[in-house]
This record gives sequence, structure tokens and C-alpha cells, in this order.
Amino acid sequence: MNEAAQNDYPLVVIQTGPYAGSVARGAVDVALSLAVFNQQPLVLFSGPGVRCLAQSQNPSAIDRKSLAKIIDSFGLYDIESVFVDQASLTVHGMTPDELPAYTQLLDNHGVQQLCSAAAQILSF
Repeated sequence: MNEAAQNDYPLVVIQTGPYAGSVARGAVDVALSLAVFNQQPLVLFSGPGVRCLAQSQNPSAIDRKSLAKIIDSFGLYDIESVFVDQASLTVHGMTPDELPAYTQLLDNHGVQQLCSAAAQILSF
């Protein structure tokens, strides 16, 4: 974990797939809103939420915008602490090579530490 993960910042946990309704998009919007108000959120992708990071998304077939492209804008909002639950990545058939370079993989212990360090946990 990086230095920001050791501080008491809000943690946004995205556990919903990218196009299963609007929950994942809402979680991304919450993270962006927190950043706009200098809350420096940490973001954890877990469960089906890891699929939000897949660069191979093609949501145009369902008339939606790519959630991965929106997540790629996190750096513009100074959201630099983006974590991925390694176990979820494996369960959902993804590899670390499919993740953006700005993400950090966490094992189960790392996920527990991240959650313990967070001031608040917002789970979607």
C-alpha cells in the first residue's frame, strides 16, 4: 500500500460490475465528488467490480459510455490510490496485465489493512 492508504481517508469500495444497473457508475461519481472536495478518497475494486477496470469494454452495444474511460480520469482529480483485490481478479478471469498501470494489487491481508485504515467505508 502507498502512503495515502495509511491515512484516514474515505474508502470507496466498488463491488458491482460495470453495467449491472447504475451502481458502479454511481460509486465512481461518489469518488470523483469526494476528490473535488479535497477528501482524497481511496478506491478499491473488488468482486465483480474488478471488471470495471477492463480496458476491453464495449458498452456501445447497450448504449452506455465506457466506465473504464471515466475511471482513467481519476488522475485528473488527484485520485491516486486505486486498489484491486487480487483474489477477485482471479475469480473473474482477469490478469494483472489487463489492469491500468495506476492500480495496485492487494492480497486479502492488504484489503483488510486498507479497510482498517479508512475513516469511512462507502460500499457499492
